[in-house]
Amino acid sequence: FKGTCPTFSYPRGYWTPQVAESVKAAGFRLAFLARGGNVSCEDDRFLLRRINICQSATASTPMFLARIVGLL
Repeated sequence: FKGTCPTFSYPRGYWTPQVAESVKAAGFRLAFLARGGNVSCEDDRFLLRRINICQSATASTPMFLARIVGLL
């Protein structure tokens, strides 16, 4: 994966099992949904949730940490 991006984000979060298989077959190592939430070791690595971090959430360390732990 030198010089390439090993991750994929489904456009607008749209995916199907067939799309996930195509992403895997294309050589990606991880893929992210638009659905928010935390990730656990048992999660399918091609259906990972994510935490959206907008610019206002990074204005201060407390705001950033609150977003990461799900308070905001």
